[in-house]
Amino acid sequence: MKVPISKIGDIQKVDVAKSSGIVFYDDFARICTVIKENNAHDNRDDKSPYRMAELFKGNWKDYNNHFIVQAAGCPLKCPYCYVDNLKADSFMSADELTDKFIEFKNKAEKEFDIKLKVFHFMGGAPAAYPMFWKELRDSLDKKGLNEVVLFSDTILVEDYFFKNAPWKYLNLHHFLLAGCLKGTNKENFINNTGQDLFNQSLTELKNYLAFKNFYLTLINFEAKDLSLITKIIPKERIDYLSVINYEVTKKKWR
Repeated sequence: MKVPISKIGDIQKVDVAKSSGIVFYDDFARICTVIKENNAHDNRDDKSPYRMAELFKGNWKDYNNHFIVQAAGCPLKCPYCYVDNLKADSFMSADELTDKFIEFKNKAEKEFDIKLKVFHFMGGAPAAYPMFWKELRDSLDKKGLNEVVLFSDTILVEDYFFKNAPWKYLNLHHFLLAGCLKGTNKENFINNTGQDLFNQSLTELKNYLAFKNFYLTLINFEAKDLSLITKIIPKERIDYLSVINYEVTKKKWR
């Protein structure tokens, strides 16, 4: 199958260029250094490299550089989102995306002397296409990239919008899924997304809890609600993210 992929938006490219670490991108893909030093755009609350090291062995630094492509489209309107283009600019197969990953991987090794071991299929709403996770995993394996971690995300309302039960597709090796709960109460969720789907999101969240390769992120949440959330999922499986004033974010909140 082919999935819709967005180009990196013009304003987002400004944010990418400001990032420390490796600055390498084309129209559709980029390399991101997750944990950076002395950088105003740093968000150290993102523990994904540590979670990968725990699950798949090695040092967190092995998983600190991510190759990223963005699935087009999202049913939510989060004002803190740093993506300024969600259009379907192209449709790409798993093999095409794997070839692009290999291109970036080779350049990262030759020009920056780093290993690229994470393929982040983000969004948008990549869990709108959960069956594509297996295609990507199979394509990476076919090219000898068995130990590359496939990393993706869910906004925990895909089954509501697409009737696709993404949690049924998690049984893949070297695969990690981050779920983002877009609010910690009804009003908070509506303010963050423009949708009254807090209860639906909690319902979908519960379907993921049995999978060790799933963890939760919270952003723009209300601290008073955390005791409710940690009754559903242990705090050790939660990353608490901060809103960063990216150029895209600042424009949305003007």
